[in-house]
Amino acid sequence: MRAQSAPPSNAGRPGVVLAVCCFSLFMAQLDATAVNVALPAIGRDLHAGITGLQWVVDGFVLALGSLAMSAGAAGDRLGRRRVFRRGLVVFTVASLACSLAPSLGWLIGARVTQGIGWPDWS
Repeated sequence: MRAQSAPPSNAGRPGVVLAVCCFSLFMAQLDATAVNVALPAIGRDLHAGITGLQWVVDGFVLALGSLAMSAGAAGDRLGRRRVFRRGLVVFTVASLACSLAPSLGWLIGARVTQGIGWPDWS
């Protein structure tokens, strides 16, 4: 007789899993919208030219695109929930760093860090 494996821990809560996933995507979209709307103010406050502002947006996208495949592999190896939580923490801490950035270089670095965390929870 074969032993049965335990069902996944989220088997009884598909609505909760869907809500968490939808909320995480909403937060990422909200972040992107906020950055794009704030670009003129960022340029004024941090004395950034158009190239610097492009890096604020593109640093995030570059990190995200570079790590998307490896984030999926990490989820397969380490567990999706664990990778999701770590990515969410990285993204949240980087968001706080973005809000406190004293210069354009710090802001770009924090945006790249957000991009590193985002594939892990998308």
